[in-house]
Amino acid sequence: MPNKTTLKTFAVICFITLTSVIIWASFDKNVFLGGELILNEPWGIATFVDLYISFTLLTIVMGIVEKSWKKGLILGISTYLLGSLVPLVYIIVKMKKLESFYLRGQTEK
Repeated sequence: MPNKTTLKTFAVICFITLTSVIIWASFDKNVFLGGELILNEPWGIATFVDLYISFTLLTIVMGIVEKSWKKGLILGISTYLLGSLVPLVYIIVKMKKLESFYLRGQTEK
């Protein structure tokens, strides 16, 4: 596992990058018009399916880490609405908990 400083730094860089790209794209077209353009292409549909499968898996993992289906549901709905920004913030905020969760799994082997 990469050390927590490296992972947290990477997550912060990804958050800033994604936020910047979202702002840039928003000045070009609103999200609904952009989504309509993407969904008119088979590869756009494939990308959305891929994305939402990943969101679902991330939501399940966040719910397991939190040990609460309610928190998992809230995180999931937030992720489906706001995208990867939610898991990135989750990783940044919960780094200590994620590290202990990972280490616990190592000792069970």
